Amino acid sequence: MLIFGRFIVRNRRHHSRKSDLSTVLLFKIWHMEYIQPAALATPRGHYSPAVRWGDLVFVSGQLPTAPDGQVRLSSIEEQVHLCLKNIETILKASGSGLNQILKVNIYLSDIALWPRVNAAYAAYLGEHRPARVVIPCGPLHYGCSVEIDCVAAVSRMED
Repeated sequence: MLIFGRFIVRNRRHHSRKSDLSTVLLFKIWHMEYIQPAALATPRGHYSPAVRWGDLVFVSGQLPTAPDGQVRLSSIEEQVHLCLKNIETILKASGSGLNQILKVNIYLSDIALWPRVNAAYAAYLGEHRPARVVIPCGPLHYGCSVEIDCVAAVSRMED
């Protein structure tokens, strides 16, 4: 699938008898790349763990699952750790990393868990502080307490 990105419009004056203004449209063609790291289980639903488009990678919501795809319903701290570890694996496969995350969404089954989630999140990400939103949403799939997704930057694609 081809997608057009980064449209740039520039005005140029052509020197002729009549001075006319023309618009030149320049664009770069990017393709959408579906990311499925070998180290993670294939999703059970109809989606990709991530989609890379141009200089961005969009990571689907990650539940606390082991590499074999089994959900781990342990402490909330361990659930956050597993979600972020899965995100890290996906980002590496996408040519990105945790330090290139731009935006994070954290879905919580119970907002009372927020202080513990925040502490585990901060411990995993260290000094990196991407934009973030926390969404209390009620029960999550498979009885999980947390799900995390993100958008990250990637190194420039080669032309």
